[in-house]
Amino acid sequence: MSYDRLTHPLVRENGVLRRATWEEALERAAEGFRRNIAAHGPDSFAMLSCARSTNEMNHVGQKFTRVVIGTNNVDSCNRTCHAPSVAGLSAVFGSGGGTSSYQDVEDTDVIVMWGSAARNAHPIFFQHMLKGIRNGARMFAVDPRRTGTAQWADLWLGLNVGTDIPLAHAVAREIIHAGLPNRLPGFQDILVPSAREPFEGAWGTPIQPRHGLNLTQMLEAMAEGEVTTCYLIGENPVQSEADSLACIKRLSMLDHLVVQDIFLTKTAQMADVVLPASAAWCEADGRFTNSERRVQRVRKALDRPGEARDDIWIMCEIARRLGHDWHYDGAEEVWNELRALSPRHKGMTYERLAELQGIQWPCPSEDSLEPPYLHALDYICRRLTVPARRRPVHRRRRAAVRPRGRGAAQRPGQAARLGPAQRAAAAARHRADGVRAGVVRAGAEGGHGWRASARRRVRAVLTDGGAGRRGRLTLIGFLRETSMNVYAGERRLDLTSGAGTGSAGARLPG
Repeated sequence: MSYDRLTHPLVRENGVLRRATWEEALERAAEGFRRNIAAHGPDSFAMLSCARSTNEMNHVGQKFTRVVIGTNNVDSCNRTCHAPSVAGLSAVFGSGGGTSSYQDVEDTDVIVMWGSAARNAHPIFFQHMLKGIRNGARMFAVDPRRTGTAQWADLWLGLNVGTDIPLAHAVAREIIHAGLPNRLPGFQDILVPSAREPFEGAWGTPIQPRHGLNLTQMLEAMAEGEVTTCYLIGENPVQSEADSLACIKRLSMLDHLVVQDIFLTKTAQMADVVLPASAAWCEADGRFTNSERRVQRVRKALDRPGEARDDIWIMCEIARRLGHDWHYDGAEEVWNELRALSPRHKGMTYERLAELQGIQWPCPSEDSLEPPYLHALDYICRRLTVPARRRPVHRRRRAAVRPRGRGAAQRPGQAARLGPAQRAAAAARHRADGVRAGVVRAGAEGGHGWRASARRRVRAVLTDGGAGRRGRLTLIGFLRETSMNVYAGERRLDLTSGAGTGSAGARLPG
C-alpha cells in the first residue's frame, strides 16, 4: 500500500479535512500564524523543514522563520537520525560535515563501517566502498547485527548493544597514545555578532542572538503550551519520531498546524491546513548536498500533478500575507542569495556547478577549488611542528560512560537485546509500509515467534540479522499501517545532540 499524492489544498472544518482553494488555504495558514504570534509571541512558532528537499527550499524556510516570524525555532526530522553523528563530528572536528570524498574510500587501505548498514541504507556509498575493497582495502564492520554490509568485512565485530562507547574509548585511547590529536574551526554560530551581521544587513531585520528550539525541544514545548503553532514542510514526525504516541499527543495540543507535503501522511492528517507541494527531486530546480559534501544541480523533469505548487512559491505567498512581499525569479536567485551569505558556498556559481558536475564545500572562491577532504592542513601542520611525545591530548568535552550489564542469555522467558532497524525507506514520504517479518535463525529454537515488549506488546517474528549469536535480535518495521516506533518506550533526551531515543526488549515464549 502506498500514499496517494496530494493534488489540491485541504482545510479542516468541523473536525474534517475538506478540499479548498489555494486562496482560502493560504489565508487560513497565515491567519493561524498571525493569531498565535499576536497572542503568545514569535517563539510560540516552530518550523520543521524537509531534510530531503533542495538547499534553496531550506534556505527560504529558515529565512521565513527568522525574518517573517522572528524566531530561530527551525529544525528538521534529521534530528532524529543524524544529530548524534553531527554532534560527535562537531565536538571533535568543529564541523558536522563528512570529512572525505567518495574517491577517498576507493583509494584507502582500511575502511571501518561502524553501525553502518550502507548496503541497504546508502547504496551509492556502498558501491564506492566495494571498489575500495576490490582495490585491496581491508574492511572492518562494527555492528551488533551481521548486516549485508558486514558480510563483506575482513573482520566483523559483533559487539553487544549499548557497548559502542566503551569500544570507542578503547580505540580513542590507542589513537591518542599513537600521537594523532585534531583541532578544527566551527560553523558560523548565530550567537556570534559578526556571523549575524551579514544576514541582518541583507534581510533588513535583526536576528535573535540565541539558539532556537530543536525538534525534541519543540515537542516538549508543545506539551508545556509554549509552542502553539507549527509549520511542517515535507516532514512526518508522527512516523519518524521515536515515540509516535507522544508525538501525536503533543501535535494535537497545537492551536494551529500547517503541513506542506506531497502526500497525506499521518502527520498531515492531523493538520488544520494541508498544502500540496512539489517532489523536489523531479518537479523542481535546485541543488542538493550529498554525503561527501558535494553540491549538485537537480533540474525539473516532470510537471506537478493537479494544483500542487512549488515549495518556495507557497512560502512566499504566506510571507506576503504576513507583511513580507517576497518573490524569487527561480531557484538560481535563491541560490545566489544563499552563497552571498555563506562563505563555504560563495564560489559555487550555477555555471561552475554545471561545468564541474558538482562542487564539494567549502568553496569560498570562484577561481579555485579546495581539497576534496576536510581538516588536512591543521593535521599536517601539527604533525610537522609538535614532537610526537609532546602532542597535546584533546581534552575538551571528554565523556566518561560506564557500561552496565551484559547481553542477556537467550533462554525461554528471558530477555534479549532488541535493536530497531528502521530503514531509510521508512523515512521516505512515498514508501509503502507494514510490518516486515524475518526468521530467527541461529541462536533461537527453530524460528520461534518472539514477543517484543516495552510499554505495549506486539507479537512478531524477529530476526537475528544473520548474526548467529544469542541475545541479539532485530525488529524491522516499515512504518505506515503499523508504526513499530510506538513500542520504543519512554523517550529520553540526548542533551548533546538534541535527539530523543527510546528502547525496547524481546522475550522468548516460555
